[in-house]
Amino acid sequence: MTEVWAGEERRKHIRYPCAGEALVGQCGSDVSLEGQLSDISLGGCYLDMMNPLPAETEVELTVRVGPRQIRGRGRVRASRQGFGMGIAFTEMSPGDFATLKDLIQGLGASYIRGPTENAEQQPVSDSSSALEALLQLLERKGVIDHEEHTAISKKSGAGPVSGE
Repeated sequence: MTEVWAGEERRKHIRYPCAGEALVGQCGSDVSLEGQLSDISLGGCYLDMMNPLPAETEVELTVRVGPRQIRGRGRVRASRQGFGMGIAFTEMSPGDFATLKDLIQGLGASYIRGPTENAEQQPVSDSSSALEALLQLLERKGVIDHEEHTAISKKSGAGPVSGE
């Protein structure tokens, strides 16, 4: 039986879908595991991988997104065998944190500021933009292929498909 979280959102930062690679290993170990970056925020990231480390494991990680590379330490907060793990960042150099902030700012370009008191960014509520973002995520994760993405986009009027 799959457990479903029924409580309130506990994350402090908005997560952004993001494709990239990551190397992660237990602190003090020379062994690194490869994972695919699924999403990222100022507070952590999610890595798709078949054999994730157990929850509460202290890790060192290197995340690569395009030309950007971010190194730091973290703690595995969620681990699901066959799917991946969520990592909360716990330590990062000022330079790596600046690179992370720059990456997040770039990813947030398709988002707008909401009326919240702390000016956190909120997703655009346009349903066609939301559908296109979902289709991109499903294609990136291999759930649908590019042809299916294109067909659904055209049928729904969700807008242009990247790569066309």
